[in-house]
Amino acid sequence: MRDQPGERVAEIARLAESAGFTDLFLPEMGYAATTRITGRDPFIASATALAATTRLRVGPGVAITPVRAARAMALLAANCQEDSGGRFVLGCGISHRGALAAIGVPFPDSPMAHMTAYLAELRELSQKDLTFGNGFPVLLGALGPRMLRLAATAADGAVLNWLTPEHAETTSRVMAEAAAEIGNVRPETALYIRVGEPEAVLAEADAYLTRFPNYRRHLDRQGLRTAEEVARRTAVSDLRPPAVRTAIAGYRAAGISVPCLSPSGMSIDQIRDLLESLAVR
Repeated sequence: MRDQPGERVAEIARLAESAGFTDLFLPEMGYAATTRITGRDPFIASATALAATTRLRVGPGVAITPVRAARAMALLAANCQEDSGGRFVLGCGISHRGALAAIGVPFPDSPMAHMTAYLAELRELSQKDLTFGNGFPVLLGALGPRMLRLAATAADGAVLNWLTPEHAETTSRVMAEAAAEIGNVRPETALYIRVGEPEAVLAEADAYLTRFPNYRRHLDRQGLRTAEEVARRTAVSDLRPPAVRTAIAGYRAAGISVPCLSPSGMSIDQIRDLLESLAVR
Protein backbone atom coordinates (compact mmCIF):
# COMPACT_ATOMS: atom_id res chain seq x y z
CA MET A 1 0.00 0.00 0.00
CA ARG A 2 2.99 2.33 0.12
CA ASP A 3 2.79 5.34 -2.19
CA GLN A 4 -0.69 4.53 -3.52
CA PRO A 5 -3.13 7.31 -4.50
CA GLY A 6 -6.27 7.90 -2.48
CA GLU A 7 -8.60 6.10 -4.87
CA ARG A 8 -6.54 2.90 -4.57
CA VAL A 9 -6.41 3.20 -0.78
CA ALA A 10 -10.20 3.60 -0.69
CA GLU A 11 -10.68 0.60 -3.00
CA ILE A 12 -8.49 -1.71 -0.91
CA ALA A 13 -10.12 -0.50 2.30
CA ARG A 14 -13.59 -1.31 0.95
CA LEU A 15 -12.43 -4.73 -0.27
CA ALA A 16 -10.81 -5.52 3.08
CA GLU A 17 -13.95 -4.57 4.97
CA SER A 18 -16.13 -6.60 2.60
CA ALA A 19 -13.83 -9.59 3.01
CA GLY A 20 -14.29 -9.55 6.79
CA PHE A 21 -11.03 -7.92 7.84
CA THR A 22 -11.19 -5.76 10.96
CA ASP A 23 -8.15 -3.50 10.60
CA LEU A 24 -6.08 -1.74 7.97
CA PHE A 25 -2.65 -0.37 8.82
CA LEU A 26 -1.08 2.05 6.35
CA PRO A 27 2.66 2.62 5.98
CA GLU A 28 4.58 5.74 6.87
CA MET A 29 5.92 7.91 4.09
CA GLY A 30 8.73 6.26 2.12
CA TYR A 31 12.00 8.14 2.27
CA ALA A 32 14.01 6.95 -0.70
CA ALA A 33 17.65 7.98 -0.98
CA THR A 34 17.10 9.51 -4.42
CA THR A 35 16.70 12.99 -5.85
CA ARG A 36 12.92 12.49 -6.06
CA ILE A 37 10.57 12.46 -3.09
CA THR A 38 8.28 9.47 -2.59
CA GLY A 39 5.63 8.44 -0.11
CA ARG A 40 2.16 9.48 1.04
CA ASP A 41 1.22 10.76 4.47
CA PRO A 42 -0.30 7.90 6.54
CA PHE A 43 -2.80 10.18 8.28
CA ILE A 44 -4.23 11.46 5.01
CA ALA A 45 -4.34 7.89 3.67
CA SER A 46 -6.03 6.74 6.90
CA ALA A 47 -8.67 9.47 6.60
CA THR A 48 -9.33 8.37 3.02
CA ALA A 49 -9.73 4.71 4.04
CA LEU A 50 -11.96 5.61 6.98
CA ALA A 51 -14.21 7.74 4.78
CA ALA A 52 -14.61 4.83 2.36
CA THR A 53 -15.70 2.33 5.06
CA THR A 54 -18.14 2.01 7.95
CA ARG A 55 -16.68 -0.68 10.23
CA LEU A 56 -12.97 -1.01 9.46
CA ARG A 57 -10.48 0.31 12.00
CA VAL A 58 -7.64 2.18 10.29
CA GLY A 59 -4.40 3.90 11.21
CA PRO A 60 -0.68 4.36 10.52
CA GLY A 61 1.49 1.37 11.11
CA VAL A 62 3.70 3.03 12.18
CA ALA A 63 4.00 6.83 12.12
CA ILE A 64 7.54 8.00 12.90
CA THR A 65 7.77 9.94 16.17
CA PRO A 66 11.03 11.91 15.65
CA VAL A 67 9.59 13.70 12.60
CA ARG A 68 6.39 14.86 14.37
CA ALA A 69 5.96 16.59 17.71
CA ALA A 70 3.65 14.63 20.02
CA ARG A 71 1.12 17.48 20.03
CA ALA A 72 1.00 17.52 16.22
CA MET A 73 0.67 13.72 16.11
CA ALA A 74 -2.15 13.84 18.66
CA LEU A 75 -4.08 16.48 16.72
CA LEU A 76 -3.87 14.42 13.54
CA ALA A 77 -5.04 11.34 15.41
CA ALA A 78 -7.87 13.23 17.09
CA ASN A 79 -9.13 14.53 13.75
CA CYS A 80 -9.23 11.01 12.31
CA GLN A 81 -10.82 9.64 15.48
CA GLU A 82 -13.59 12.24 15.48
CA ASP A 83 -14.34 12.09 11.76
CA SER A 84 -14.54 8.27 11.75
CA GLY A 85 -16.71 7.91 14.84
CA GLY A 86 -13.94 6.25 16.86
CA ARG A 87 -12.43 3.86 14.29
CA PHE A 88 -8.91 5.27 14.28
CA VAL A 89 -5.85 3.61 15.85
CA LEU A 90 -2.48 5.33 16.12
CA GLY A 91 0.51 3.11 15.47
CA CYS A 92 3.72 5.01 16.16
CA GLY A 93 7.38 4.26 16.69
CA ILE A 94 10.92 5.57 16.56
CA SER A 95 11.94 4.03 13.19
CA HIS A 96 15.63 3.30 12.45
CA ARG A 97 18.83 5.28 12.80
CA GLY A 98 19.69 4.83 9.11
CA ALA A 99 16.23 5.78 7.88
CA LEU A 100 16.25 9.00 9.89
CA ALA A 101 19.79 9.84 8.84
CA ALA A 102 18.73 9.56 5.19
CA ILE A 103 16.25 12.41 5.66
CA GLY A 104 18.46 14.52 7.91
CA VAL A 105 16.62 13.81 11.18
CA PRO A 106 18.78 12.96 14.21
CA PHE A 107 18.10 9.65 15.95
CA PRO A 108 17.32 10.17 19.67
CA ASP A 109 20.27 9.60 21.99
CA SER A 110 18.06 7.44 24.18
CA PRO A 111 15.25 5.71 22.26
CA MET A 112 13.63 4.55 25.51
CA ALA A 113 13.64 8.02 27.06
CA HIS A 114 12.28 9.51 23.84
CA MET A 115 9.42 7.01 23.55
CA THR A 116 8.58 7.10 27.27
CA ALA A 117 8.16 10.89 27.21
CA TYR A 118 6.37 10.82 23.84
CA LEU A 119 3.82 8.21 24.93
CA ALA A 120 3.17 10.05 28.20
CA GLU A 121 2.39 13.23 26.29
CA LEU A 122 0.15 11.38 23.81
CA ARG A 123 -1.78 9.76 26.64
CA GLU A 124 -2.22 13.06 28.46
CA LEU A 125 -3.47 14.73 25.28
CA SER A 126 -5.79 11.88 24.31
CA GLN A 127 -7.31 11.40 27.74
CA LYS A 128 -7.95 14.96 28.88
CA ASP A 129 -6.26 17.82 27.03
CA LEU A 130 -7.88 17.60 23.59
CA THR A 131 -11.29 19.19 23.07
CA PHE A 132 -12.24 16.67 20.35
CA GLY A 133 -11.36 13.15 19.19
CA ASN A 134 -10.39 11.91 22.64
CA GLY A 135 -9.58 8.32 23.43
CA PHE A 136 -7.73 7.18 20.33
CA PRO A 137 -5.76 3.98 21.05
CA VAL A 138 -1.97 4.04 20.70
CA LEU A 139 0.10 1.04 19.62
CA LEU A 140 3.88 1.24 19.87
CA GLY A 141 6.11 -0.27 17.19
CA ALA A 142 8.33 -2.53 19.29
CA LEU A 143 11.02 -5.18 18.82
CA GLY A 144 13.19 -5.61 21.92
CA PRO A 145 12.15 -6.55 25.48
CA ARG A 146 12.28 -3.00 26.86
CA MET A 147 10.14 -1.52 24.10
CA LEU A 148 7.68 -4.39 24.42
CA ARG A 149 7.32 -3.69 28.13
CA LEU A 150 6.83 0.00 27.40
CA ALA A 151 4.12 -0.87 24.85
CA ALA A 152 2.33 -2.97 27.47
CA THR A 153 2.52 -0.40 30.27
CA ALA A 154 2.52 3.04 28.61
CA ALA A 155 0.49 2.35 25.45
CA ASP A 156 -2.47 0.20 24.47
CA GLY A 157 -0.29 -2.46 22.89
CA ALA A 158 2.30 -3.03 20.19
CA VAL A 159 2.77 -3.27 16.46
CA LEU A 160 5.04 -6.28 15.92
CA ASN A 161 7.05 -7.48 12.95
CA TRP A 162 8.83 -10.64 11.71
CA LEU A 163 7.94 -13.12 14.47
CA THR A 164 7.81 -16.90 14.42
CA PRO A 165 4.66 -18.36 16.01
CA GLU A 166 6.77 -19.53 18.96
CA HIS A 167 8.16 -16.07 19.64
CA ALA A 168 4.77 -14.51 19.01
CA GLU A 169 3.46 -16.61 21.90
CA THR A 170 6.36 -15.55 24.13
CA THR A 171 5.87 -11.90 23.20
CA SER A 172 2.13 -12.03 23.91
CA ARG A 173 2.74 -13.62 27.30
CA VAL A 174 5.51 -11.18 28.32
CA MET A 175 3.38 -8.19 27.37
CA ALA A 176 0.32 -9.53 29.20
CA GLU A 177 2.40 -10.13 32.35
CA ALA A 178 3.91 -6.64 32.20
CA ALA A 179 0.48 -5.05 31.80
CA ALA A 180 -0.96 -7.10 34.66
CA GLU A 181 1.73 -5.78 37.01
CA ILE A 182 0.21 -2.31 36.79
CA GLY A 183 -3.40 -3.42 36.49
CA ASN A 184 -3.74 -2.80 32.77
CA VAL A 185 -6.10 -4.78 30.61
CA ARG A 186 -4.49 -7.24 28.23
CA PRO A 187 -2.52 -5.19 25.68
CA GLU A 188 -3.30 -5.45 22.00
CA THR A 189 -0.80 -7.08 19.65
CA ALA A 190 -0.87 -6.37 15.93
CA LEU A 191 1.66 -8.50 14.02
CA TYR A 192 2.74 -8.08 10.41
CA ILE A 193 2.87 -11.43 8.63
CA ARG A 194 4.55 -11.21 5.24
CA VAL A 195 2.56 -12.80 2.44
CA GLY A 196 3.68 -13.05 -1.18
CA GLU A 197 5.51 -15.10 -3.77
CA PRO A 198 8.61 -16.89 -2.37
CA GLU A 199 11.12 -14.70 -4.22
CA ALA A 200 9.52 -11.48 -3.01
CA VAL A 201 9.31 -12.62 0.61
CA LEU A 202 12.92 -13.80 0.52
CA ALA A 203 14.10 -10.48 -0.92
CA GLU A 204 12.29 -8.50 1.77
CA ALA A 205 13.66 -10.74 4.52
CA ASP A 206 17.17 -10.27 3.16
CA ALA A 207 16.72 -6.48 3.06
CA TYR A 208 15.75 -6.37 6.73
CA LEU A 209 18.65 -8.60 7.72
CA THR A 210 21.27 -6.64 5.81
CA ARG A 211 20.04 -3.05 6.17
CA PHE A 212 18.73 -2.78 9.72
CA PRO A 213 20.95 -3.76 12.69
CA ASN A 214 18.00 -3.61 15.10
CA TYR A 215 16.09 -6.15 13.01
CA ARG A 216 19.17 -8.32 12.69
CA ARG A 217 19.32 -8.47 16.51
CA HIS A 218 15.56 -9.05 16.67
CA LEU A 219 15.78 -11.99 14.28
CA ASP A 220 18.93 -13.37 15.91
CA ARG A 221 17.06 -13.57 19.23
CA GLN A 222 14.70 -15.96 17.45
CA GLY A 223 17.52 -18.04 16.01
CA LEU A 224 16.88 -16.69 12.50
CA ARG A 225 20.20 -15.87 10.85
CA THR A 226 19.51 -16.25 7.14
CA ALA A 227 16.86 -14.80 4.88
CA GLU A 228 15.74 -18.32 4.03
CA GLU A 229 15.09 -19.08 7.70
CA VAL A 230 13.22 -15.80 8.19
CA ALA A 231 11.01 -16.39 5.15
CA ARG A 232 10.31 -20.03 5.99
CA ARG A 233 9.43 -19.50 9.66
CA THR A 234 7.70 -16.10 9.75
CA ALA A 235 6.03 -15.58 6.36
CA VAL A 236 3.40 -17.12 4.07
CA SER A 237 4.52 -17.94 0.53
CA ASP A 238 1.58 -20.20 -0.31
CA LEU A 239 -1.17 -17.80 -1.39
CA ARG A 240 -3.95 -20.38 -1.49
CA PRO A 241 -6.72 -19.35 0.95
CA PRO A 242 -6.44 -22.44 3.21
CA ALA A 243 -2.71 -21.83 3.75
CA VAL A 244 -3.20 -18.15 4.52
CA ARG A 245 -6.10 -18.86 6.89
CA THR A 246 -4.04 -21.53 8.66
CA ALA A 247 -1.20 -19.05 9.23
CA ILE A 248 -3.61 -16.46 10.63
CA ALA A 249 -5.20 -19.05 12.94
CA GLY A 250 -1.76 -20.15 14.14
CA TYR A 251 -0.80 -16.65 15.19
CA ARG A 252 -4.17 -16.13 16.86
CA ALA A 253 -3.57 -19.32 18.84
CA ALA A 254 -0.20 -17.86 19.86
CA GLY A 255 -1.98 -14.89 21.43
CA ILE A 256 -1.73 -12.32 18.65
CA SER A 257 -4.93 -10.28 18.76
CA VAL A 258 -4.61 -8.72 15.28
CA PRO A 259 -2.67 -10.87 12.77
CA CYS A 260 -2.00 -8.55 9.81
CA LEU A 261 -1.25 -9.71 6.29
CA SER A 262 1.59 -7.58 4.96
CA PRO A 263 1.85 -7.90 1.15
CA SER A 264 5.42 -8.50 0.01
CA GLY A 265 6.12 -7.47 -3.58
CA MET A 266 2.46 -7.77 -4.50
CA SER A 267 0.77 -5.53 -7.05
CA ILE A 268 -2.59 -3.91 -6.35
CA ASP A 269 -4.20 -6.51 -8.61
CA GLN A 270 -2.63 -9.32 -6.59
CA ILE A 271 -3.73 -7.73 -3.32
CA ARG A 272 -7.25 -7.39 -4.72
CA ASP A 273 -7.28 -11.06 -5.77
CA LEU A 274 -6.01 -12.17 -2.36
CA LEU A 275 -8.68 -10.19 -0.49
CA GLU A 276 -11.43 -11.53 -2.72
CA SER A 277 -10.20 -15.11 -2.27
CA LEU A 278 -10.23 -14.72 1.52
CA ALA A 279 -13.66 -13.08 1.72
CA VAL A 280 -15.97 -14.52 4.34
CA ARG A 281 -18.88 -16.05 2.43
